[in-house]
Amino acid sequence: MKKTNLLPLILVVIILGLLVAIIVKGTLEKSENSDPEATPLLHVDITAGPDTGEDKVFRFSFSDNGYSIEASYDTGNNVSGIKYNYLTKSYISKAKTTTRIGFLKIVNSFVPEDIKLDEVFEQPLKIDRNRDILIYHVHALEGFCASDEDKTNLSMNEIPGNKNNVVYLGDIMKEVIEEKTSIDVIRNATVFDRTGGSDATYLSALPMLNQAINEYQDIGLIIDVHRNAIDVTKEKYGPVIKYNNVNYAPISFVLGMDWSYEGDRNSDVNPYWKDNLKLIMLVAKKLEDRVPGIVDNIGLRRNPYNQNIAANSLLVEIGFDGNLTSEAEATARLLAEVLGEIYG
Repeated sequence: MKKTNLLPLILVVIILGLLVAIIVKGTLEKSENSDPEATPLLHVDITAGPDTGEDKVFRFSFSDNGYSIEASYDTGNNVSGIKYNYLTKSYISKAKTTTRIGFLKIVNSFVPEDIKLDEVFEQPLKIDRNRDILIYHVHALEGFCASDEDKTNLSMNEIPGNKNNVVYLGDIMKEVIEEKTSIDVIRNATVFDRTGGSDATYLSALPMLNQAINEYQDIGLIIDVHRNAIDVTKEKYGPVIKYNNVNYAPISFVLGMDWSYEGDRNSDVNPYWKDNLKLIMLVAKKLEDRVPGIVDNIGLRRNPYNQNIAANSLLVEIGFDGNLTSEAEATARLLAEVLGEIYG
């Protein structure tokens, strides 16, 4: 019988075995050493994603040219709210100063302390999706110009009802959000008591806010919609941002912090102000990405301005007394679309 040479077959088996071992080893090492934070995050402009029911998590990156935001879905990982920070000056200066982070202008006329960004953004911003939104107005009579002729009428700064004023803007926002998302929007158009002056009206609104929170157990965002209250005794002022043949009124934000009305600072006064600042910066970035120049500023205040009632509270100011209702409406629609993207 002729002998068969098995050496080539044995060599082939050995080589195949070595290749399998290398592949298995590499797979195991990749699994054991994988870092959840190393997974690429979604850019802020990406609004769609897997409907997993998980919360959205937003992390911020800073440089002297501005800031960017990346979004992911909550996986339970404890990660920092800052991905990287290359700012030369990593704080918001104390009063009376203006701090710029890219396009964003932060006007501090009242807060007597520096605000360190690494402390504010120590934790990421987490958004509970598809919860109810409450829209109300501490100053419900703040009005706009129905026509160019109204721009010279100084007596038409306050307008009752639900046309040509901030109540109309709130109604538009409800319509847009509910049309584009599954979010329910709760509306309140109460004209609150102003006996004690403009600031006292915030206290007058507290009973309504507490009642709404108790009645609607799933409120995830509270928005107080204003018009900028520039000196109404002077000539009306109505700047416009024109983009893609649409005239927009500018928008600004007011951040209430954690000083009591007696003048003492205590974190218990407003435990939500840091997350509220993150939310403002998220909304502002998305607005600015869509209509460059639309964001005017963030104004800092010591007192909470009712932003201590619940987490995720915004005070927005759309337009000025000289803006047309159509200009303010365009901005309100844009804001509603952005909020729908964030909370939907």
